[in-house]
Amino acid sequence: MGKKSTNILFIIGILVIGFMPPNSFADLIELIQQGDNALKVGNVKTAETAFAKALELDPENYRLLKSLGEIKFETGQYAEAEKLVTRMLDLPITKGRDVLVHLKGESEPLEAELVDATVMMIPVDAGAAENGDFEKFLKDSLNAPMPHYRLFFKKAGKIKLVLK
Repeated sequence: MGKKSTNILFIIGILVIGFMPPNSFADLIELIQQGDNALKVGNVKTAETAFAKALELDPENYRLLKSLGEIKFETGQYAEAEKLVTRMLDLPITKGRDVLVHLKGESEPLEAELVDATVMMIPVDAGAAENGDFEKFLKDSLNAPMPHYRLFFKKAGKIKLVLK
């Protein structure tokens, strides 16, 4: 390919990029955040508007269907809430919960199925007696519940908690 052809392709590429629509994924994230923030301060109408606009960008987003459906139900818009719930029920069942888990001491990843994304668990040594103030200082942060994954390990046939 000659230098002239490369320059023409470069100019066409710049023009295409310049006329592309704005990134809808960024808009989607921003709208979801607007809706969440509006709900936190009790501004249901703003949340409803933000979630509705976000749903236009991603019509099969379960979280948006659920959030908007809850708002519609709570504000007495039962027919619209029912439509959103029906859309949720029509969504395909996701099977994306199969994961490969890399554990310390294991040379190969283990096949597992994600059961729960966040399980809060208090560490086993949380009730252990401290030997002094310094040890207590070091262990205080460990006494709080810690997030874990609940995973079903397929080969072992057992469910285990794994620290996030």
